[in-house]
Amino acid sequence: MADKGYIKIHRKIWDNPIFASGERFDRRSAWLYLISHANYADGEFMSGGRLRHVQRGQLFTSVRYLARLWGWDKNTVSRYLSDIEVAKMITVTRTQGGTLITVVNYSKYQDSGDSSQKNRDTYADTNSPKDSPTHADADSPLLKNNIKKNLKKSKEGSAQIVE
Repeated sequence: MADKGYIKIHRKIWDNPIFASGERFDRRSAWLYLISHANYADGEFMSGGRLRHVQRGQLFTSVRYLARLWGWDKNTVSRYLSDIEVAKMITVTRTQGGTLITVVNYSKYQDSGDSSQKNRDTYADTNSPKDSPTHADADSPLLKNNIKKNLKKSKEGSAQIVE
């Protein structure tokens, strides 16, 4: 059945010239970008002269970078991140050096059923209440209302392509 389970998409999809056309992202493409660019394992990296720690399911980036990459303005990126945070799809931690995005329930998107991965969930995976809404509950009236307001704002001229 096509509406059950998941599909695997390799992270290198973003390197394919067919998909690297520089076109403006839609909300679904932005979500796939976040999932595919989140760390698959805990790690560290240098940013702004500081050692940054990221857990599995986290992505350290900036709103400005996402705006440029996705072809959105910074306000549109911020509203989008806010919308999917309200929907309990991500958590966002803003720091002086950038934005730490944690994909909630990252394991649901990336695990292959291997039980060795079950104990490596991100903080948000293991500490989310079982009854909290996830991406499957994106039909909530609150989220729909917020999305409608943001789409209206975008149509009124706030969503401009950044070059």
